[in-house]
Amino acid sequence: MPPVGYFGNSGATVLNGPGLDNWDLGLQKTLRTAGDTTNLQLRTEMFNAWNHAQFLQPNGNAGAGVNFGRISATLPPRLIQVALKLRW
Repeated sequence: MPPVGYFGNSGATVLNGPGLDNWDLGLQKTLRTAGDTTNLQLRTEMFNAWNHAQFLQPNGNAGAGVNFGRISATLPPRLIQVALKLRW
């Protein structure tokens, strides 16, 4: 029997967590203005575009008691940013 808090002779990476399904998207449109040297650029970026839950790895600390193997955090939800730029 291994001592308390140890896995015995198991490998270093025996605990597997959930996989990631993360898509980041960016859309850009450049519009010409009245002058030949200026244009207007509209850009939208979405991080985690499909808003899938991104769970972090389980707690691998064998001394954590009831929290051992528990997933207790996620990555941020969908984030969207919009930018408008005037170039001359």
